[in-house]
Order: sequence, then C-alpha cells, then structure tokens
Amino acid sequence: MDRYRINVDNVDADAAQGFVDPTTIYQYIEAGETPANYANSLAKSRAHHRHKSIIMAIQFYSGLNVVDVVPVNSDVDAPLTRVRYIVEIENINSVSVEDETNPGTMLTGTDAVQRIVARVLTRTWTRALEVFDPTTAVARGNTTPYARTGPRVVNDTIGPVYANLTAAEAAVSVSNDAG
Repeated sequence: MDRYRINVDNVDADAAQGFVDPTTIYQYIEAGETPANYANSLAKSRAHHRHKSIIMAIQFYSGLNVVDVVPVNSDVDAPLTRVRYIVEIENINSVSVEDETNPGTMLTGTDAVQRIVARVLTRTWTRALEVFDPTTAVARGNTTPYARTGPRVVNDTIGPVYANLTAAEAAVSVSNDAG
C-alpha cells in the first residue's frame, strides 16, 4: 500500500472568504478554547463542513483511504495555515477523472487527486449547520448576561475557498509520503 500526502493550503483565505478545518468547534472548546464571537464560530462550522466534503470526495471519487489528518497552526479564532491528509492506495495511477478545463482529456494519478480536492474548494453549498454561539445575552426577566452554551442551527450558504480551479489547484499539493 502506497502512502500519499495531500496538503491543502489556506494561506490566501480569511474567515470571510473561507478555509478548511478538520477540528470541530466543540473539539476546540474541549481543549479550552472558545471562539471570540459568533462570526468566528460560523466560519469554523463552514470550514469543518468543507473538510468533511474533502474526505468524502477523496474516498468516493478516488478510492483513496484517508488514514490521518493533520491541522497546521490550529486556532479557534483564525484560519489554519494548512491541512494535511495522509492517504493510502494500492496504485495511484488507477485514479482518473475527466479534465473539465480540457474536454476529452483525462487526469490520472496525483493530478487527478489534486483536481478532486480542488473541485471541493470551489463549490458552494446551502446546508443546515450547527453553530456554537458564544455571545452573551440578557435573559427575559433578568438583567444578568449569560453565555449561550448550546448550539444554534442555521440554514447557511457555504461558499468556495477559491474562485476557480486554477487558484484551488495552486493551493493543493499531492506527493508520495515515504513514511
């Protein structure tokens, strides 16, 4: 079984533009970090949904098995620098996808994997997301602010991280991971 490393860089992303994050907001909270505001929490929920979509695309469209995910510079209130997916496959050259930028052409191997991930980074979804709301509010009949500790479910549009495949592919690298 060969191992490959897929790096997804978030260096051009910000919370408003979008990014990828494998850590849920609740995992950050369990580690002692609470988002500073609702906007940061919403951005992290969107980023985690993108991460789950990348995992699904990698495994469904390529047959790769994701064996590890490594977030780089993980912080509850900021985009990560990079997310690294470690994957395994018998034969990387068995992965192929059509190249929509060059009709009639197929991409194979690491180029195909790069395109599969890049497609996710350019998609837009509308989903119901569970978002932790750390803002304070005044309870009815009480003047003492309290922190909300439960989730809020919102219907939200999760936009792309990158505007086009060229930009997305520049942020994705696929290489052999010898160990």
